[in-house]
Amino acid sequence: MTDTIGFDEERFRYHLKLYTDADRGPSKIISPYLKMPKSFSVKGSDIDYGTGRRYLREHTNRLKKKDDRRILQLEADLSRINLSAVTSIEELDEWETNQFEHANEIRQFYHSSHMARKTRQYELKRNKFVDRLCSGERKSCFGEEADQRQKRLLMFVGDRGLGIGSRVEGF
Repeated sequence: MTDTIGFDEERFRYHLKLYTDADRGPSKIISPYLKMPKSFSVKGSDIDYGTGRRYLREHTNRLKKKDDRRILQLEADLSRINLSAVTSIEELDEWETNQFEHANEIRQFYHSSHMARKTRQYELKRNKFVDRLCSGERKSCFGEEADQRQKRLLMFVGDRGLGIGSRVEGF
């Protein structure tokens, strides 16, 4: 999860000072800047759903399960034989024949006209979603007026501020 918050210059200086002075211990200063403004939150699941990736993944799995699960079986067979575990030339030849034997069938599935159309729909929906997401983020941080847009800075906080090496007070 990632939060985006619009900061003005004074608030940004205050929070930067909190970050740099975190080694000195907790401060007793009560500031109006401690209360954070409303943030714009984005979760990975929202992106997965909004871009259409989840639908494409579920649709592909549904198609794989059709026709007696032939594609699933082929993929499982190919992934079972690991190239790094091959120790002899005979095993390498067996691995190579397995790969080339089933390659056309798998290629026909993934590059069929139906799958190409679904992939193209996903790409278009993804671009549209990303544009709308960025637009919503800008509106939440900067507001609608152009003069506010010039006065604001941005601060990104990911993983609820609990990232590696977080020095912010209280975490």
